[in-house]
Amino acid sequence: MNNDQICDALVAGKPWAGNALYACVESTIGAVLFRRLGYRDDEFDDLMQQAREKVFASVVSGQFARRCTLKIWAARITERIAVDAVRHRARERTFVDRSVSTNQLAAFPSVADTPERSIELHRRLGALRGALAAIKRERAEVLILHDLRGHNLIDIAKLKGVSVAAAQSRLFRGRREVAERIRKLRWEK
Repeated sequence: MNNDQICDALVAGKPWAGNALYACVESTIGAVLFRRLGYRDDEFDDLMQQAREKVFASVVSGQFARRCTLKIWAARITERIAVDAVRHRARERTFVDRSVSTNQLAAFPSVADTPERSIELHRRLGALRGALAAIKRERAEVLILHDLRGHNLIDIAKLKGVSVAAAQSRLFRGRREVAERIRKLRWEK
């Protein structure tokens, strides 16, 4: 089956077309992610799903102009997703060290060893609580489950009864809204 037949069938809503597209691009998506991120990266499955969904959506929406093969198109989309993931991790590392376990943190002395630090810590926690309370509940729940409790997006999606893409969207939007609200609080002082 050639690319045009798969694309035409997908646009027409043929039930078999999704499976045909999946079979056509799956190994390409996996290879690109492996090359960029390594074997079985923590977010490998989430990124695989994200790439599948983007390829599917681009074909259905007409964004895929058919000037190249589906495999090349899938590779380009996946490459962008992988680069975005690496950039996100680099930014995240400046704020969060996910390599430190809760048990290791318990061994550190309290950051509230002075009254000033204790007050600052309570002020920051209050700002975070206020920001989480002000955003949509489903976004706050996903943010807490992922960033504070350490659950992955697949588990969160199952727990909440939504797709992985929806869980990822809630996480992204929740983070953005919380950051904006905290930033506003800093400027209001």
